[in-house]
Order: sequence, then C-alpha cells, then structure tokens
Amino acid sequence: MHQRSARRRPRALTCVVTAAACTAVALALPTLAGAARPERPPDVQRGQIVSVTKVATLPQRRVPSVIRRWREENGLRLATSTVRHGVDAYRLVYGTVGPGGTEPTTASGLVALPRGGAGTGRVVAWEHGTTVAKHDAPSTGRASDARLVSYLFAGSGFVTVAPDYLGLGAGPGRHVFNDRASEVTASVDMLRAARTFVRGKGRAWDDRLLVSGFSQGGKAAIALAGALEAGIDPQLRLRAAAGISGVYDLEHAQTPARSRLDPLGVSFTLAYTAVSWNRVRGLYGRPGEVFRPPYGERMERLFDGHHAQGQIFAALPPRPEQLFRPAFLRLAAHPSGALRQGMEASDGACRYAPRAPTRLYATRGDEQVSFDNTLQCRRDFADHGVRVPVIDLGEHGHFGSEIVAVPRVLEWFRRVG
Repeated sequence: MHQRSARRRPRALTCVVTAAACTAVALALPTLAGAARPERPPDVQRGQIVSVTKVATLPQRRVPSVIRRWREENGLRLATSTVRHGVDAYRLVYGTVGPGGTEPTTASGLVALPRGGAGTGRVVAWEHGTTVAKHDAPSTGRASDARLVSYLFAGSGFVTVAPDYLGLGAGPGRHVFNDRASEVTASVDMLRAARTFVRGKGRAWDDRLLVSGFSQGGKAAIALAGALEAGIDPQLRLRAAAGISGVYDLEHAQTPARSRLDPLGVSFTLAYTAVSWNRVRGLYGRPGEVFRPPYGERMERLFDGHHAQGQIFAALPPRPEQLFRPAFLRLAAHPSGALRQGMEASDGACRYAPRAPTRLYATRGDEQVSFDNTLQCRRDFADHGVRVPVIDLGEHGHFGSEIVAVPRVLEWFRRVG
C-alpha cells in the first residue's frame, strides 16, 4: 500500500488495519497479551503536558514556499491559495496510556498556530499516514507530509493538532502499527494537552473539533470522530469529520483486493503489521514462522523506529510470496487466532451512526488502498441509518489523492466550521 513505483521511496504510507474506535470503549480495551511495557513517566496524568518545544516560526510569505517542498506527484502539488497567515509550530510531549489502555506512558505531537493571534480558534485534528521512523512524525519531521498539511491548515487560520501516535516522534518505545485503541487514546490525550497549551497562550480554542486524516490517518480520523461522538471526553465535541483514502475494512475490502494492489506496498504493510502485532499480540514465536529466510530477523531489525521507509523498501523482495511463508499468507486471507483478534479490533471504523457532518474522499485509481474500503465504509454507515457522501477524486494514485483531497477538505471545513 505504499510505494509509488518500483523502488521509489514512498512518502506517507497507508496502514492495512488502522484505528476503528466507534465508541468510548476505546479507553477500556483489555491489555494485549505480550505487550511491551512502555516507559512509566512519574506522576504524569493523561493529557498533561510534559514539555513544549518550538519547532518552527514561519512568516506568511514563507508558508507557501515551505509547503511546496512537497514532492510533486504526477504533476500535482498541494494548493496553497488559502494561506493568509504565518505559522508558529510546537512539539508537545504529554501523558497518555500504552496499547493496553492502562499503562502510563508519554507521546508527542505537533501544534501549529496561525501567527499573531490570527484565526477564530477553530481546531483541526489531522491524523497522519503510515510512518516507520520516529524522525518522520509530524512533530519531528521538518518536511513530513503531516507537517506540511498542518502548515496549510494553520496558515489558513485553523489551530492544527497532529498527533504522532505511540512510539513515534519523541515518544518512547516502538510504534504499535494498526492499533485502533492507542491511535484514539493518543489522539484524545494530545487534544487535551493542546487545549491546555493553546488556552495557556491566551489563544482561542473551539471545542467543536474538525477531524481529518489520510491513509492510516483516514481510518484513525473516522475512529476518533466516532469516539468523540460517543463521549470519550465531554469537553471535546465533533463538528465535522473527513476520511481520505483510509483502510476501513481489512477483512472484507482490503485483503480480497491484494492481487490488484502494488505488491511491494502489500509486502510492506503486511510485514509492518506482523512485526508490530507480534509485540503486542504474540502472532509468532520465531520470525521464521512468518517470513521466508533470510527476511525474518531482518524485518524485526528494520521495523525498530530508527530505519527510514526507503531502507525498508530496499530490503524487500518484489512480491509478498517471496517474503512470507505460504501458511502465513493463507492465514492473512482467512484469519484466525491472534491475527483474527487484531483484525476484529481494528476493522469497523464506520460501524456507527454519525451525527456530525461526515465525508469520505477516495480515488478509484488508488494502487495502495482499494476503493472498496470507502464503498464498504459507506455501506456500514448506511446500515446504521446515515447516508455519508463519497467524494470520488478520479483516477489519481494513492499519494495523489491526498494532494487533491486536502484543499477540498479545508474548504469544506471553512464552510461547516
């Protein structure tokens, strides 16, 4: 689900099984068997600020040029015509909980503010796409996609909050990829910390949140929206939500489409999922049970949070059949045991009845995330009595869909916010 062509380095990779919290139960999931114990911060409460670091100060004239660092995708570049303000950006480290929902830990995220007190206090929560290296998260990656999107929203007048998720950015440990509960709890606690920080600076903060995200973040955004509507924090409310090219249903949409998707991207996301879930769910005893030699130990080393996406892609064989044992590929197609539990916990982001305006953006030409995901999400919403519009972006590829969709989401948020 991730790379554009052959061995070219992807930008923001998409997840196979991301967050899907639809109710406040996200805070009360059972502790995962075999979960690595996060570092315990002394006396840090959920949403409490541990540290604040200013990471950027951009005058208005520089914001468009910085955003244009975004690499061109098939002739597309992120539009910057709405930028009217400079941006001040900060990294927040804050208290949250680990993947089991109880063990205290810390995480980090980015807060981007329109400069000079500009803006109305309307808040956008931006959920980023798949990231493997700590230094590529929103608060640490100077030119990461999520950082540039945050500059666009902030430069257009929105207070912008972009969680790094657990184990990325300045957070301890390793990222728990494709973990619904921790994506939601890390995002909610980041929003709590950001609210304290923004109001502490004498700036306006509107509790009616606008939530969006791309790829892994597309599903995380819908999960966060569902949790907010279910009352996960009474002081945080949902004004509108937009998911972009998310994997909303691994079991019924994404996995059946595997043969039609980019094989190297499939290998990447499935390997990332297997290694990550093994740490928290115990998928295998030895890497050789899942990976063909010589890839088992290699995958364990590469998905450690300190290797860049390009390094990992360079180490992958061309096709999933060359990376994985046949038995594991059969299990992925017909999951059982711990793998089945992981899918059930992660799928179903759209299985609730949204009250706030909600939209789904996707492209039929997506080579990383099957368009069937968005259609299935729409059906799930319809099954709960709500017709959610799908905005078909045309025949753009996966990464092009973000470039095309983000300005449309921004304009929609300007109208509904």
